[in-house]
Amino acid sequence: MTNQGVTSQYFGQLTTEDKRLLDLLQSDFPLVSEPFKVLSQKMNISQGRLIEQVQGFKERGVIRHIRGTFESRKLGYRSTLVAMSVAPAELDAVATQVSQHPGVSHNYSREHDYNIWFTLTLPPDDSIERTVDSFASTSGVGKTHILPALRVFKIDVRFDMLDKRVKPGGLDVENSSIPAEPEPLSDLDVGGVRQLQTDLALVERPFAPMAESLSIPTAEFLELAQGFLKRRVMRRYGAVLNHRRAEYTANAMGCWIVPPARIEKVGRTMASFPAVTHCYERPTFADWPYNMFTMIHGHAPEECRDIAGEIARKTGIESYILLYSTREYKKESIKYFV
Repeated sequence: MTNQGVTSQYFGQLTTEDKRLLDLLQSDFPLVSEPFKVLSQKMNISQGRLIEQVQGFKERGVIRHIRGTFESRKLGYRSTLVAMSVAPAELDAVATQVSQHPGVSHNYSREHDYNIWFTLTLPPDDSIERTVDSFASTSGVGKTHILPALRVFKIDVRFDMLDKRVKPGGLDVENSSIPAEPEPLSDLDVGGVRQLQTDLALVERPFAPMAESLSIPTAEFLELAQGFLKRRVMRRYGAVLNHRRAEYTANAMGCWIVPPARIEKVGRTMASFPAVTHCYERPTFADWPYNMFTMIHGHAPEECRDIAGEIARKTGIESYILLYSTREYKKESIKYFV
């Protein structure tokens, strides 16, 4: 699958009703005992029809899953972006090997000398450095950089289907945030995370089996889930879309050179753009001077370029590159405590 030069496969036109439901599933999913009943009332359709629509979205690949999205650092895990320079002849073989690691959630080839980019999330007893070194020892791998988030300005991937833009939100963009410290977690908390990270069953009372597996009432399980949101252990609960099949066929990783004294102000400004879903400060290296990263989503590569141009005009940052993915090797959620 590609972001530039190749269009996504056609999966059928989304209707206005489809888009409205997708908005609700992403941003307003009710943590109640009968969530689809509540959604059906908002949509003014029967619960059965709504569940059929959601099933259709999943069969067409528009929805990847409905689940909780967790803050890995609060669960005691460490996470980083990794860039690797790989000989073109070895690219597929190396990327396939990297993708086999269970801690790798996203893995793309991109148009640059650093042509493999992946995210790695590991529990506290595993070493990111040793894991990356093991990848770096593979035939064909040249330089490798570990690029953890130093400051987080925004992380939120929710696509506004009706307004044709990406929703602003996630972290408060008025200030940056240093990655969170681990939270003390009880055995019940760990069990709750294990349940809420699974894809939600499309039945009338989907949370009841989760609660039963923890030997607690459904009401108590839902209180636990709401508590995760309040503690920001769970960033959100809802549908995660396949952006290409939801009509957002392009994304570009913007890498910017921002003067250190301007990081805070520029980061807030970049994060305020609706089309920017992720905005981080990351470390630099002698051959990699880019310290600010933004993920920009659009309906075509030209739209991503236009948005990046507008960001440059608004911030005054003119030194940047846009890296489009040439292949998606892996994109799935990390499973915690398994």
